[in-house]
Amino acid sequence: MKITLATKITILRILILPFLIVSLINQKSGMALFLFVLAGVTDGLDGFIARKLNQRSDLGMVLDPLADKFLVNSTFILLTFSSLEFVNRVPLYLGLTVLIRDASLLLGALLIKISFGKKRFFPSILGKISTSSQILTLFLVLLGNHFQQNFGYLRYLFLITFIFTLISGLDYFYKSFISLVKTSSAG
Repeated sequence: MKITLATKITILRILILPFLIVSLINQKSGMALFLFVLAGVTDGLDGFIARKLNQRSDLGMVLDPLADKFLVNSTFILLTFSSLEFVNRVPLYLGLTVLIRDASLLLGALLIKISFGKKRFFPSILGKISTSSQILTLFLVLLGNHFQQNFGYLRYLFLITFIFTLISGLDYFYKSFISLVKTSSAG
């Protein structure tokens, strides 16, 4: 199997993750911010290359969303649940919501694939807004931590991110339920 340039960039994003985790654990906020931004740049770059150079691949379609989820969830875990001392932390209600939503979606997708053989799940606009909000939230928390600034407005962004995460999760479950009903009634 030939690995495309776009997929190699996705793999690079996955390889950045352990260094980001270690940076956060060691409270190297500048390095953590740099690695998070670098991972974000690779995410945009691999998507651009895949589209422009027609380098979409089955491996890339699996690795890209997994890389994104690993990056976002690992960062949420460390900024929510760790005993590390940061100026800005993610509140428990938001960290739990993001993790429960993503774990539920992954489990649901796996069950649908096993039960009905459905192979592809397309992101909704609400899912994209939710993910963008989560990434912006993490970026601003990391930025504030790097500059040792408590951004008071983050509490509003936390609430907005919570709402979009919750609504997008419910939207995915509703669409999956409808899809299952259609699949089972057709079969």
